[in-house]
Amino acid sequence: MLAQSSPFVNIQVKHFPDRMSDMKHRRLVVQGRVQGVGFRYYTQKAARQLGVVGWVRNCADGTVEINVAAEDAELSAFIQKIREGPRFSKVTQVDEMDLNEDITYTQFTISR
Repeated sequence: MLAQSSPFVNIQVKHFPDRMSDMKHRRLVVQGRVQGVGFRYYTQKAARQLGVVGWVRNCADGTVEINVAAEDAELSAFIQKIREGPRFSKVTQVDEMDLNEDITYTQFTISR
């Protein structure tokens, strides 16, 4: 009998909670033309590509707030992507603040 290959054999699942102690937690506030241009969806896609966890939301003052947890290399790459922004955005400033709270994100979400 021939063995059948499954299309699910090579799927890799990323699981982050066991790495949370090695991660840096940071709050970002992004200023510029960052609302109405797909910025939150761009942020979520970048986070998922880099294995970053946390959340993003629009703020009433026109900024975008991001709470994020990642290891150093991924965090640096993520912040660089945020500074670039999606095609129709114009990021003028990214304020960063370290968070010392015990945060246990398991994925990256868009908050409303």
